[in-house]
Amino acid sequence: MTDKLIIKELSKKFEYLEYMVERYFKLFGKQQTIKLLEANEAKFFPSIRLNSNHTKRF
Repeated sequence: MTDKLIIKELSKKFEYLEYMVERYFKLFGKQQTIKLLEANEAKFFPSIRLNSNHTKRF
């Protein structure tokens, strides 16, 4: 497969604009771009940090 075709398929699969995937492709190469796009699809687990020095107990 040519790079253009791979970029087009990745942009459709991960719903990115083609120019963004092309930039990632140029910066990181094929394997790292795929890893990056897959990592961006991972579920985000929000967390709350609490500074116990600034909390009041009632």
